[in-house]
Amino acid sequence: MFKGFTTFGIVSFCMLLISCRTAELAINEMQLNLRNNMLFITLYVNDKKGLFLVDTGAGISLIDYNQAKRYDFNIGAKSNRGSVTGVGGSNTLFTISDIDVMYNEFKTKDFRFYGSDFSMINDVFGRNGIRILGILGSDFLSANAATINYNTKKLMLNARSKVKGVSIKKGVYSYTYSSLHSAPCF
Repeated sequence: MFKGFTTFGIVSFCMLLISCRTAELAINEMQLNLRNNMLFITLYVNDKKGLFLVDTGAGISLIDYNQAKRYDFNIGAKSNRGSVTGVGGSNTLFTISDIDVMYNEFKTKDFRFYGSDFSMINDVFGRNGIRILGILGSDFLSANAATINYNTKKLMLNARSKVKGVSIKKGVYSYTYSSLHSAPCF
């Protein structure tokens, strides 16, 4: 009798852990949109919707500084990172402040986006009816140990990674600059 109860207890505990793990991963899934063989994600910037290109080849995450007034963020000094070269040619980078970027319950906290002029980029994308506010680059993706599933069009952030400047509101985990704090699942 006692042996059967122990087996039942172990199985129940394992099922509880599995259900906690499932809930923990679900909060970190972000829906992507595939358009013209490129991945996009709709994020909220200071409580206003904006479309971002998910670009694994971009070294840094960018936002169109021409949209600062509409999205209520500030453009600072020229960045010491120099310039960025891409579809729009070569552009100077600027520091950006007073920016909150969210997806459902996921919110960046003190994550550094750099500002650049997206006029040329949006001219090119505009030919296909696309206008982007920013680019989610590999700095963000690698810091979050992100996985992109092309079949389900999901961007999944690894809840176990130590992420600089990211927090999840109402979620299982809260991230700080140097440590991961686990909240109880049950």
